[in-house]
Amino acid sequence: MRTCPKCKKRISPLYFGTACRSCGADLMYYHFEERLAEDARKAAAQEEKGRRLLNKLPLHRKNSGLKNNNNTDII
Repeated sequence: MRTCPKCKKRISPLYFGTACRSCGADLMYYHFEERLAEDARKAAAQEEKGRRLLNKLPLHRKNSGLKNNNNTDII
């Protein structure tokens, strides 16, 4: 059973509406900003973790020692 985040009443698992029947709270967008901010924090942490992993590889470092003098991309 699910519960409404606003009034804490039980909601049937077979109820597929977006609003609570007792208080009218929008179930999909209740606390949307807080969930969005938490998701942004998690994404930033994952990006930092990936960046640290890529910086360990010699070809992805900013100063890897490879210089390109004729302005062509190194493949």
